[in-house]
Amino acid sequence: MDGNVSMREIAAAQIASVRTTVSLPEIGPAHERAFMEIFSYLGRSGVVPAGPPMSIYHDPEFNEEAIDIEIGVPIAGTVAGEGRITSRRLDGGPAAVTLHAGPYEHVHRAYRALQAWMQARGHESAGPPREIYLAGPPQISDPAEYRTEVIWPIR
Repeated sequence: MDGNVSMREIAAAQIASVRTTVSLPEIGPAHERAFMEIFSYLGRSGVVPAGPPMSIYHDPEFNEEAIDIEIGVPIAGTVAGEGRITSRRLDGGPAAVTLHAGPYEHVHRAYRALQAWMQARGHESAGPPREIYLAGPPQISDPAEYRTEVIWPIR
């Protein structure tokens, strides 16, 4: 599935998120902590998620020792935020999109497919790539069944 790349117009979205810097071995626990914080906050605030959770990778070059990651959940409207949680708008626009099926440890294959597709068609990055977690923990226990949409804004 990772080789199946297409271009799609993505809609702007409001998110509640936590931005942090972690090493590669810390990335899973960082997601767990951030999602627990965000979902707990949204529940206390009476805000229902408007889509599946996501991550945004802000580093122009992937650095395994210091990954600048924003972990978030789309929401309808805005929230004030609390502690590490903030609310902001993600811009929409054209993007290269692919679906990664399988464990997160292999999602780099989707990024390679996106980069090759963009290069072959003369597109450049127009912002940081995103991972949308369509199916994964805690709904699915088998990593082979995880589904992650990888979206890379382009121009």
